[in-house]
Amino acid sequence: DHLKADIGYPENLFDDAFVSDVYNIPPSQPSENYGTLLSRVRRRLHEVELAKISKKLDRITWVETTSVVAANAYNVPALNTIYIPAGFLTLPHFSPNLPDYINYGTIGQIVAHEITHGYDNEGRLYDETGDERDWW
Repeated sequence: DHLKADIGYPENLFDDAFVSDVYNIPPSQPSENYGTLLSRVRRRLHEVELAKISKKLDRITWVETTSVVAANAYNVPALNTIYIPAGFLTLPHFSPNLPDYINYGTIGQIVAHEITHGYDNEGRLYDETGDERDWW
């Protein structure tokens, strides 16, 4: 009853103010090498994560990175949320050209798999509100 399912993409993905704040990284100079740029980006993302410590829990932003989101559904027991990204809703998992029973069966299996993570060795350590509590 308390499980949240986020399907498609995070609500703030197209929020220009949010994206500007998180990825507020000055443009690269032509002389900057890839390693230096990567270091600047990682440092900024680390700053963003540290800034979350004193703030209210963000239940809108998805936990995983864009590359993972495009390729995998996942469960975050601490948020009691499953994520089914839009990129995952393509072949071989889903296609409007496949019969409905194939799409429903495939997506149903994926959703069921993610839900069961709420009852595995990690999920059992979090209650229905995402608080760390062994409720078994």
